[in-house]
Amino acid sequence: MEINHHLTERQRLEDALRLNELRAEALLQLNEIAEQPMQMIIDFALEKAIALTRSKIGYLAFLDANETLLTMHSWPKAATDERAVEVPPQPYSLAEAGRWAEAVRQRRPVIDNQDAPSRPFESGAPGDVEVVRHMDVPVIEGERIVAVAGVGNKETPYDDDDVRQLMILMVGMWRLVQRKEGEDRLRATADALRRSEAYLAEAQRLTQTGSWADDGAMRPLYWSLENYRIFEFDPQQGLPTRDQLLERIHPDDRDKVLQAFETVIHQKVESQAEYRIVFPDGIVKYAHSIAHPVLDANGELLEVLGSTVDITERKHADRALALASFALNNAHDGAVLLDEHGRILYVNDEACRQSGYTRDELLEMSVWDVNPDFTAEKWCDQWQTLKTRQSVTFESHHRRKDGGTFPVEIGAKYLEHEGTAFNVAIVRDISERKRAEEALRRSESYLAEAQRLTHTGSWADNGHPVYWSEEHYRLYALDPQQGLPTREQTLERIHPDDRETVLQAFESVIHGKLDAEAYYRIILPGGTVKYAHGIGHPVLDANGKFVEMVGTTVDITERKRAEDERARLHQLEADLAHINRVSMMGELAASIAHEVNQPLSGVVSNGSACLRWLAGDAPNLEEAREAARRIVRDGKRAAEIIARIRALTKRTAAQGEKLDLNETIREILPLVGDEAKKKSVSILTCFAEDTLPVIGDRVQLQQVVLNLVMNGIEAMCTITDRPRELVITSRNADQDYVEVTIQDSGIGLDPDQSARIFDAFYTTKATGMGMGLSISRSIIHAHGGRLWATANDGPGTTFHFTLPREQEEANGESARV
Repeated sequence: MEINHHLTERQRLEDALRLNELRAEALLQLNEIAEQPMQMIIDFALEKAIALTRSKIGYLAFLDANETLLTMHSWPKAATDERAVEVPPQPYSLAEAGRWAEAVRQRRPVIDNQDAPSRPFESGAPGDVEVVRHMDVPVIEGERIVAVAGVGNKETPYDDDDVRQLMILMVGMWRLVQRKEGEDRLRATADALRRSEAYLAEAQRLTQTGSWADDGAMRPLYWSLENYRIFEFDPQQGLPTRDQLLERIHPDDRDKVLQAFETVIHQKVESQAEYRIVFPDGIVKYAHSIAHPVLDANGELLEVLGSTVDITERKHADRALALASFALNNAHDGAVLLDEHGRILYVNDEACRQSGYTRDELLEMSVWDVNPDFTAEKWCDQWQTLKTRQSVTFESHHRRKDGGTFPVEIGAKYLEHEGTAFNVAIVRDISERKRAEEALRRSESYLAEAQRLTHTGSWADNGHPVYWSEEHYRLYALDPQQGLPTREQTLERIHPDDRETVLQAFESVIHGKLDAEAYYRIILPGGTVKYAHGIGHPVLDANGKFVEMVGTTVDITERKRAEDERARLHQLEADLAHINRVSMMGELAASIAHEVNQPLSGVVSNGSACLRWLAGDAPNLEEAREAARRIVRDGKRAAEIIARIRALTKRTAAQGEKLDLNETIREILPLVGDEAKKKSVSILTCFAEDTLPVIGDRVQLQQVVLNLVMNGIEAMCTITDRPRELVITSRNADQDYVEVTIQDSGIGLDPDQSARIFDAFYTTKATGMGMGLSISRSIIHAHGGRLWATANDGPGTTFHFTLPREQEEANGESARV
């Protein structure tokens, strides 16, 4: 007997050790399959649970956050050996579930070791599986039960060790599931955000940036409209083929583009390329593309996202800059850049040639090392003069490396760049042209007027006109064959109301020796009026004495007309917005009447009560006072409602103020209350408590919300097979923007109409103006935000708009719009 006891105990210890090893192995294997699909993880955990407890069947049910609904996963592979039945995950109400959910209700493990067959799985059991014994354990996280696991049909009774084995395994499984779900959500969010950012970025037409997506074989999946424009393909013809795309790329650049694409596909890293686009008419554009690989969880390429930027203007600018640098180094004049201490920071080739010093030698010197007319002390005075006047022109002398000197004309300009002051000096050797320097200087000024395409005339004046360019004659409609006009003839062409402005600008140049400008009108003999912008610049000698003034006059008539037209359109838009608000107030008249009637009814009721309290044999003054207070309160409430309605219907200029969007929206909801009731629409709000404040016009923003709410109510009028619910939410989209959504359960967006719903005068309503959404988008854009619409996953449409948060200025005050 003693030997049998030791053998039994040894067997028990060996069994326990084997189970612990199996459990450790199962937990390790769980971690190894962490990247597998969720159902595979659950099936694996159930198989191991059956093996650890020496059972034949098992199940696992997940509870919702309220512990009222269970989603049951049951009978994995080990169970199918017995019944060949596999039940997909099924949701069950905890209140309706049978004894298999008793562990949840009792919040503790439950063991049923009955030997007789039973059917404890009233809900969720597959086929006719009979259960002899079973054990259920809850999986608890904090104070909440998150899952319940069970096994059954063990040949021997279940005990506490079985409970412990099952609980340890299931806790490990739950943690893995939680981590898996978190990673899946994070990955899905990141993928969606990345794709969204790529698609939305192309909308910035002003940046001339197109966005696109490719399947990884240079077969387009998506092109933005801007991408079509860059390559000049018709979006109505659909996506171009690989061959069509390559045909547009310059033959010399195709290999470069293909190599960049191969880098993305095979190395799975971001790549970029700069290339030329050649059109059938021979026109060439320059483009810069960036391609980014999108990978799945296993690191395999899913698609390629990218952007294409039209850099034609930049290339032209770069070429112009390179040409300017080339021209500067090949100019006949020296160019020198100095700091405020007189140190030489840059010289061009001509400055080196003039002085005989090398560039490196000059960069170690100061201005008085090459100009004997200056000392360190005199330079300080010169710098202050330059800073005051911004630019000066004077004559001086420079010293060559061999000790000789030569006369120079220096044009110096004061500049500031990134907080540092500089002096840019153009140095001209006038040794051989001293006697002609006046003519040469004027000649250079005269040549500038040749830019006829800019409608800019140039002139010179020393008290009376000394030079007019041909464009300047054209601007004033004077005949150059008649010679230079007199000062009186010029003033005669200037509008009488503007002559004083022009004369004051001339006086500023002559006596103040400062640049001056003036905007004025020119009246031609036929009565035609032109708008002009004139700039005058003083030319001084070496002693700072006024010599003459040079200037330009630009014909800005077309620009002025365009500005006037924009102002007219802006006023028209404001008028339409006002009409829209008034029209909306008409539609909401019943609701407004109801809102005002409530406090008025209170006034009447409380007034009657006040009279009763005063009419008694012993007047109750305290009750009468309280009734009077309520009368005052209700009167103020009625006044506030009327003021709010007047604000919405009043034509006023936009006013920027700090707003709580939640409170701003709440203020107008009572105005649509009766309309919503009449249409059987429930209006629900879900406002984030931490929404950031914004700066905007309260009335205009409330008009936007009213438009969207009324549209949502209208969209649900014909719905009869589901609740009519309008949900308004607010949240912080990120650290700089607040987002508001208005979601209805109505008829939804027609794909053929969705692209036009924000167009002016487009409407799907029989009596609509077609201006509500157009005006709303204009208001939101004017506030620096966006307004767009999306189709719901289910029925209905969601309108979104974002507004920038209130920004704090350096002095601590809020920035105002």
